[in-house]
Amino acid sequence: MKGKNFLVIIILLSIAFLVYHNWLLSRVVTNVDWQFQFAETLREWLATPLIWLSQVGFGGVNVGGLPGWPYYLFHGIFGYFGFDSGFSTKFVNFLPAIVGSVIGSYFLIKKITGSVIGAAIGSLVFIYNTYFLITAVGGSWLILTAFS
Repeated sequence: MKGKNFLVIIILLSIAFLVYHNWLLSRVVTNVDWQFQFAETLREWLATPLIWLSQVGFGGVNVGGLPGWPYYLFHGIFGYFGFDSGFSTKFVNFLPAIVGSVIGSYFLIKKITGSVIGAAIGSLVFIYNTYFLITAVGGSWLILTAFS
């Protein structure tokens, strides 16, 4: 039974990577409040949790603070190795969203239905229903995070 789950997940992940390949292969991701950050800026995020963000206008309070620190830490690691946010976003945001949604929805639906086929179909419906929502509204990041 475990081999069957593994095979189905590999197939679902393959389909997901074919559909969402633009998220991982595009160079720079910017949209509305999604800002590009250079590697030097990301490197600054390796520090302890910041209360004040100096890179936004005259500065501002970091509402994320301590709960958002792991997010900044992972981006900071990429900045330390010389990668900008165009590269780090793909591994910190998009890749976990794609993989997590496929695996999470599959196992949740399998637990509810008890069927491998039902879980595979349910996972496809869950993942691509959101894909159509994202493309219909122009790629809202809030919908993407709600989906993962």
